[in-house]
Amino acid sequence: MRVYRADNGIYYEVNSVGPDSTVDQLRDQLYKFSSIPINEQILLCDGLKMDGGALLKTYNLPMGDRNVFIYDRRLLQSETPPEVVLPNIEVRATPSPSLPFQQKANTHPVIWQLIEFENEFLGHQNIAEATKKALDARIEICNNLLEEQKVMLKGLKIAMIPLDENWSQVSQAYDVFQSIYKPQSEQQEILLSSFEDNMRKLGETRIHNGLTSSGVNTLLDVVPELKLRKWAEECGNQYSQLKARVSDLEKQYRGTRDAIESEKK
Repeated sequence: MRVYRADNGIYYEVNSVGPDSTVDQLRDQLYKFSSIPINEQILLCDGLKMDGGALLKTYNLPMGDRNVFIYDRRLLQSETPPEVVLPNIEVRATPSPSLPFQQKANTHPVIWQLIEFENEFLGHQNIAEATKKALDARIEICNNLLEEQKVMLKGLKIAMIPLDENWSQVSQAYDVFQSIYKPQSEQQEILLSSFEDNMRKLGETRIHNGLTSSGVNTLLDVVPELKLRKWAEECGNQYSQLKARVSDLEKQYRGTRDAIESEKK
Protein backbone atom coordinates (compact mmCIF):
# COMPACT_ATOMS: atom_id res chain seq x y z
CA MET A 1 0.00 0.00 0.00
CA ARG A 2 1.09 3.56 -0.62
CA VAL A 3 1.40 6.08 2.21
CA TYR A 4 2.02 9.73 1.38
CA ARG A 5 4.11 11.96 3.58
CA ALA A 6 2.33 15.27 4.14
CA ASP A 7 5.34 17.46 4.94
CA ASN A 8 7.38 16.80 1.77
CA GLY A 9 5.07 15.09 -0.72
CA ILE A 10 7.01 11.84 -1.13
CA TYR A 11 5.40 8.43 -0.65
CA TYR A 12 6.34 5.04 0.76
CA GLU A 13 5.36 1.67 -0.67
CA VAL A 14 4.58 -0.53 2.33
CA ASN A 15 4.12 -4.09 1.10
CA SER A 16 4.74 -5.96 4.35
CA VAL A 17 1.27 -5.40 5.82
CA GLY A 18 -2.09 -6.97 5.04
CA PRO A 19 -5.78 -6.52 5.87
CA ASP A 20 -5.36 -8.21 9.26
CA SER A 21 -2.34 -6.09 10.20
CA THR A 22 -2.91 -3.42 12.81
CA VAL A 23 -2.33 0.28 12.39
CA ASP A 24 0.46 0.00 14.98
CA GLN A 25 2.21 -2.56 12.77
CA LEU A 26 1.90 -0.11 9.89
CA ARG A 27 3.46 2.57 12.10
CA ASP A 28 6.42 0.25 12.77
CA GLN A 29 7.03 -0.13 9.04
CA LEU A 30 6.64 3.59 8.39
CA TYR A 31 9.23 4.34 11.05
CA LYS A 32 11.76 2.28 9.05
CA PHE A 33 11.01 4.34 5.93
CA SER A 34 10.54 7.82 7.38
CA SER A 35 12.43 7.80 10.72
CA ILE A 36 9.38 9.52 12.24
CA PRO A 37 9.04 8.14 15.80
CA ILE A 38 5.93 6.04 16.26
CA ASN A 39 4.54 8.30 18.99
CA GLU A 40 5.00 11.33 16.70
CA GLN A 41 3.12 9.80 13.76
CA ILE A 42 -0.40 10.90 12.85
CA LEU A 43 -2.10 8.73 10.25
CA LEU A 44 -5.19 9.85 8.35
CA CYS A 45 -7.15 7.75 5.90
CA ASP A 46 -9.31 10.04 3.75
CA GLY A 47 -9.58 12.43 6.69
CA LEU A 48 -10.31 9.73 9.28
CA LYS A 49 -7.74 9.39 12.06
CA MET A 50 -6.47 5.82 12.20
CA ASP A 51 -6.59 4.11 15.59
CA GLY A 52 -3.47 2.21 16.59
CA GLY A 53 -5.21 -1.01 17.61
CA ALA A 54 -7.57 -1.16 14.63
CA LEU A 55 -7.07 -3.55 11.72
CA LEU A 56 -6.23 -2.10 8.32
CA LYS A 57 -9.28 -3.79 6.80
CA THR A 58 -11.37 -1.50 9.02
CA TYR A 59 -10.30 1.29 6.65
CA ASN A 60 -10.59 -0.90 3.53
CA LEU A 61 -6.81 -1.19 3.42
CA PRO A 62 -4.40 -2.10 2.00
CA MET A 63 -6.27 -2.89 -1.22
CA GLY A 64 -8.80 -0.07 -1.18
CA ASP A 65 -8.37 3.09 -3.22
CA ARG A 66 -7.85 5.24 -0.15
CA ASN A 67 -5.62 8.25 0.53
CA VAL A 68 -3.38 7.50 3.50
CA PHE A 69 -1.18 10.32 4.81
CA ILE A 70 1.44 10.35 7.54
CA TYR A 71 2.04 13.58 9.48
CA ASP A 72 4.96 14.38 11.75
CA ARG A 73 3.51 15.80 14.97
CA ARG A 74 6.77 17.67 15.69
CA LEU A 75 6.50 19.65 12.45
CA LEU A 76 2.86 20.48 13.11
CA GLN A 77 3.90 22.08 16.40
CA SER A 78 6.72 24.06 14.79
CA GLU A 79 6.16 27.46 13.20
CA THR A 80 9.26 27.07 11.00
CA PRO A 81 8.83 24.79 7.94
CA PRO A 82 11.55 22.21 7.29
CA GLU A 83 14.39 23.44 5.09
CA VAL A 84 14.49 22.02 1.57
CA VAL A 85 18.00 21.54 0.18
CA LEU A 86 18.08 21.36 -3.61
CA PRO A 87 20.90 19.56 -5.41
CA ASN A 88 23.62 21.74 -6.90
CA ILE A 89 23.65 21.25 -10.69
CA GLU A 90 26.78 22.44 -12.42
CA VAL A 91 27.30 23.08 -16.12
CA ARG A 92 30.20 20.82 -17.08
CA ALA A 93 31.13 21.24 -20.74
CA THR A 94 33.60 18.98 -22.49
CA PRO A 95 36.51 21.12 -23.66
CA SER A 96 37.07 21.41 -27.40
CA PRO A 97 39.95 19.36 -28.81
CA SER A 98 43.41 20.92 -28.85
CA LEU A 99 44.52 22.51 -32.10
CA PRO A 100 47.43 20.84 -33.92
CA PHE A 101 49.67 23.92 -33.78
CA GLN A 102 52.66 21.89 -35.00
CA GLN A 103 50.90 21.57 -38.37
CA LYS A 104 50.04 25.27 -38.69
CA ALA A 105 53.22 26.11 -40.62
CA ASN A 106 52.46 23.46 -43.24
CA THR A 107 48.74 24.29 -43.51
CA HIS A 108 47.22 26.81 -45.89
CA PRO A 109 45.99 29.89 -43.95
CA VAL A 110 42.40 29.44 -45.19
CA ILE A 111 42.40 25.79 -44.15
CA TRP A 112 43.85 26.75 -40.75
CA GLN A 113 41.10 29.31 -40.23
CA LEU A 114 38.55 26.61 -40.99
CA ILE A 115 40.21 24.34 -38.44
CA GLU A 116 40.10 27.13 -35.82
CA PHE A 117 36.46 27.88 -36.63
CA GLU A 118 35.54 24.20 -36.34
CA ASN A 119 37.37 23.96 -33.02
CA GLU A 120 35.59 27.07 -31.66
CA PHE A 121 32.24 25.78 -32.94
CA LEU A 122 32.78 22.43 -31.17
CA GLY A 123 33.57 24.31 -27.95
CA HIS A 124 30.32 26.32 -28.16
CA GLN A 125 28.40 23.15 -29.06
CA ASN A 126 29.76 21.36 -25.99
CA ILE A 127 28.81 24.31 -23.75
CA ALA A 128 25.29 24.40 -25.26
CA GLU A 129 24.80 20.65 -24.78
CA ALA A 130 26.06 20.85 -21.18
CA THR A 131 23.79 23.83 -20.48
CA LYS A 132 20.80 22.00 -21.95
CA LYS A 133 21.60 18.91 -19.86
CA ALA A 134 21.77 21.02 -16.68
CA LEU A 135 18.55 22.83 -17.65
CA ASP A 136 16.77 19.51 -18.24
CA ALA A 137 17.93 18.36 -14.80
CA ARG A 138 16.59 21.54 -13.21
CA ILE A 139 13.26 21.15 -15.03
CA GLU A 140 13.02 17.58 -13.78
CA ILE A 141 13.64 18.78 -10.21
CA CYS A 142 10.99 21.47 -10.61
CA ASN A 143 8.49 18.93 -11.95
CA ASN A 144 9.22 16.60 -9.03
CA LEU A 145 8.82 19.45 -6.56
CA LEU A 146 5.56 20.44 -8.23
CA GLU A 147 4.21 16.90 -7.90
CA GLU A 148 5.31 16.82 -4.26
CA GLN A 149 3.55 20.13 -3.63
CA LYS A 150 0.36 18.70 -5.12
CA VAL A 151 0.61 15.80 -2.68
CA MET A 152 1.27 18.21 0.19
CA LEU A 153 -1.77 20.27 -0.80
CA LYS A 154 -3.88 17.12 -0.90
CA GLY A 155 -2.56 16.17 2.53
CA LEU A 156 -3.49 19.60 3.84
CA LYS A 157 -7.03 19.31 2.48
CA ILE A 158 -7.42 15.87 4.03
CA ALA A 159 -6.14 17.18 7.36
CA MET A 160 -8.77 19.93 7.19
CA ILE A 161 -11.60 17.37 7.12
CA PRO A 162 -11.31 16.29 10.79
CA LEU A 163 -10.35 19.85 11.70
CA ASP A 164 -13.65 21.15 10.32
CA GLU A 165 -15.59 18.40 12.07
CA ASN A 166 -13.84 18.94 15.41
CA TRP A 167 -14.15 22.71 15.17
CA SER A 168 -17.86 22.38 14.44
CA GLN A 169 -18.25 20.35 17.65
CA VAL A 170 -16.18 22.85 19.61
CA SER A 171 -18.24 25.77 18.27
CA GLN A 172 -21.49 24.06 19.18
CA ALA A 173 -20.25 23.30 22.70
CA TYR A 174 -19.04 26.89 23.08
CA ASP A 175 -22.40 28.28 21.95
CA VAL A 176 -24.22 26.04 24.43
CA PHE A 177 -21.89 27.16 27.21
CA GLN A 178 -22.45 30.84 26.40
CA SER A 179 -26.22 30.37 26.23
CA ILE A 180 -26.14 29.04 29.81
CA TYR A 181 -23.37 31.24 31.19
CA LYS A 182 -24.61 34.65 30.04
CA PRO A 183 -28.07 34.66 31.73
CA GLN A 184 -26.66 33.11 34.89
CA SER A 185 -23.82 35.63 34.88
CA GLU A 186 -26.29 38.50 34.63
CA GLN A 187 -28.28 37.12 37.56
CA GLN A 188 -25.07 36.74 39.58
CA GLU A 189 -24.09 40.33 38.80
CA ILE A 190 -27.48 41.59 39.99
CA LEU A 191 -27.36 39.48 43.14
CA LEU A 192 -23.87 40.61 44.14
CA SER A 193 -24.38 44.27 43.24
CA SER A 194 -27.63 44.47 45.21
CA PHE A 195 -26.30 42.69 48.30
CA GLU A 196 -25.61 45.84 50.35
CA ASP A 197 -28.92 47.37 49.34
CA ASN A 198 -30.75 44.23 50.40
CA MET A 199 -28.89 44.20 53.72
CA ARG A 200 -29.88 47.84 54.25
CA LYS A 201 -33.52 47.02 53.54
CA LEU A 202 -33.38 44.18 56.07
CA GLY A 203 -32.03 46.65 58.64
CA GLU A 204 -34.85 49.08 57.89
CA THR A 205 -37.60 46.49 58.08
CA ARG A 206 -38.88 46.27 61.64
CA ILE A 207 -40.46 43.08 62.89
CA HIS A 208 -43.80 42.81 64.71
CA ASN A 209 -43.76 44.23 68.22
CA GLY A 210 -44.83 40.90 69.56
CA LEU A 211 -41.70 39.29 68.19
CA THR A 212 -39.21 41.88 69.33
CA SER A 213 -36.80 41.17 72.11
CA SER A 214 -33.52 42.48 73.40
CA GLY A 215 -31.34 43.20 70.35
CA VAL A 216 -33.93 41.89 67.90
CA ASN A 217 -35.85 44.71 66.28
CA THR A 218 -35.37 44.31 62.50
CA LEU A 219 -35.14 41.49 60.00
CA LEU A 220 -31.37 42.04 59.90
CA ASP A 221 -31.22 41.07 63.57
CA VAL A 222 -32.63 37.60 62.89
CA VAL A 223 -30.21 36.61 60.11
CA PRO A 224 -26.50 35.68 60.48
CA GLU A 225 -25.18 38.97 59.10
CA LEU A 226 -21.49 38.13 59.45
CA LYS A 227 -21.94 34.81 57.71
CA LEU A 228 -23.92 36.44 54.92
CA ARG A 229 -21.24 39.07 54.39
CA LYS A 230 -18.51 36.43 54.36
CA TRP A 231 -20.55 34.37 51.92
CA ALA A 232 -21.04 37.41 49.66
CA GLU A 233 -17.32 38.18 49.74
CA GLU A 234 -16.42 34.59 48.85
CA CYS A 235 -19.02 34.50 46.08
CA GLY A 236 -17.68 37.79 44.71
CA ASN A 237 -14.09 36.47 44.65
CA GLN A 238 -15.08 33.19 43.03
CA TYR A 239 -17.23 35.00 40.49
CA SER A 240 -14.32 37.30 39.58
CA GLN A 241 -12.10 34.25 39.06
CA LEU A 242 -14.80 32.64 36.91
CA LYS A 243 -15.16 35.77 34.77
CA ALA A 244 -11.37 35.88 34.25
CA ARG A 245 -11.35 32.25 33.12
CA VAL A 246 -14.29 32.78 30.80
CA SER A 247 -12.52 35.82 29.36
CA ASP A 248 -9.42 33.68 28.71
CA LEU A 249 -11.66 31.05 27.12
CA GLU A 250 -13.24 33.64 24.82
CA LYS A 251 -9.81 34.92 23.74
CA GLN A 252 -8.61 31.38 23.08
CA TYR A 253 -11.79 30.58 21.15
CA ARG A 254 -11.49 33.70 18.96
CA GLY A 255 -7.77 33.09 18.40
CA THR A 256 -8.38 29.49 17.35
CA ARG A 257 -11.28 30.51 15.11
CA ASP A 258 -9.17 33.19 13.38
CA ALA A 259 -6.27 30.76 12.94
CA ILE A 260 -8.54 28.14 11.34
CA GLU A 261 -10.12 30.68 9.02
CA SER A 262 -6.65 31.91 8.06
CA GLU A 263 -5.52 28.36 7.26
CA LYS A 264 -8.52 27.87 5.00
CA LYS A 265 -7.68 30.90 2.84
